[in-house]
Amino acid sequence: MTFSLEWDLKKFVIDQEYGPIILDHIFCVTGTRQRAQATTVQQYFDQTWPGLHHPLISLLNKFLSCTQFPPCDLELSGGSSLTIRQYRSHCYIDVTEPFGFVAEIGEQLGWLGSALRPSELPEGVIICVPRVLFVDIHGQSGRKGNITTQATCRIAFFMGKINDSNHLLSGFCWANMFRNPMIVGGYPIRHRHQGDTGLEIPLEVMAELVQSNQVFNIDGNIMLKGFCSLLIVTAIDADAVIWHFLFSADGERISYCDTRLGGPEAMRIATPKGLELKDLETRQHVVGWCSHDILKRGFTYNALSCLIRDRQVVY
Repeated sequence: MTFSLEWDLKKFVIDQEYGPIILDHIFCVTGTRQRAQATTVQQYFDQTWPGLHHPLISLLNKFLSCTQFPPCDLELSGGSSLTIRQYRSHCYIDVTEPFGFVAEIGEQLGWLGSALRPSELPEGVIICVPRVLFVDIHGQSGRKGNITTQATCRIAFFMGKINDSNHLLSGFCWANMFRNPMIVGGYPIRHRHQGDTGLEIPLEVMAELVQSNQVFNIDGNIMLKGFCSLLIVTAIDADAVIWHFLFSADGERISYCDTRLGGPEAMRIATPKGLELKDLETRQHVVGWCSHDILKRGFTYNALSCLIRDRQVVY
């Protein structure tokens, strides 16, 4: 089987200035605008296609390390193989394996080709959904009962802009944390008790986005705070902690005493009683409560250890 898709992975990695990192550490977003999950490539593969050694990632990492554009192949057990060829903006993946494995490679290419491609917009949210345009079976050959099928599968990618006014929807304030994120549509994400609560995202990545390395308990409100943005816990849903994102629209410093948190015009934002800082380490984290303020900024993820502290604020 040969998979054909319009996808220039090398150009994407160079344009995004990822540097000398391996593919499986890139963060991607999957789902819908109100029910999404942020994972690394490796994490999503382990979650969606468990039990495999993921030879496609190994092949693409090998391909990215090549300085030229010759065919790059990966030999597998049992005489099977994967080969990638790049011609201008088109990518071709040749697979020789049992049918079940071929189908999974097709699923994985659809997800990767959607997640690792540039947005068509300088700002705003795009959702990308892969589709199989056609499967063309060229013929069959073989001897002594061994039959080989030669076929081509063309995968296309359809993108649509999510209207900016939808940022007001509950479960979509997470989009304000990014400049022009791409959501992969049509693929499963991890189950959560209440669906449309926003973007599930690791706590350490949340801290990186707001440029904070500390989780504070301020007069009972649990938050992550940077210079001009903050995240505050607003609800607990089964095993998930729901956060709300706030941002200083003029880029000025945001205060722990921001009027949206406690003034007369506040949105009644507060951390529910009963949640302790230690609980954050064992729960999922979801950013999604709506806000009219907008932050448009990209980020490069760096692993960090969040320092959890209690702090009292003198008003």
